[in-house]
Amino acid sequence: MDDTQRILAALGYPIGIIALIMAIITRKDKDLKFHAFQALFLNIAFIVIFIVWQIIAGATLFLGVGIILLALIPLLWLAFLIIAIVYAVKAYKKQKFLIPVIGNWAKSVAKK
Repeated sequence: MDDTQRILAALGYPIGIIALIMAIITRKDKDLKFHAFQALFLNIAFIVIFIVWQIIAGATLFLGVGIILLALIPLLWLAFLIIAIVYAVKAYKKQKFLIPVIGNWAKSVAKK
């Protein structure tokens, strides 16, 4: 990977739309394609977790637990941002890593 590809691979983790564009466009570079799909799957997983979190918070709002869950949403976003930045730095440094569960799936998709 050249410098531009390393930057794109790194930006795909915190910015999901970049990962989506790279996953669609990238054909030849297997490392960039792998990072594109891994970052895309990470962003999709976070969105699913966020939606489920909000549904549970809304469903338990009348119990009082939902208020606590809603108050923790900024921490959920912060956790994602920290995780995404850590993976972005690793991708920029060309370190080989697999995100648990997501990594193997991205690896198999990137080989195609």
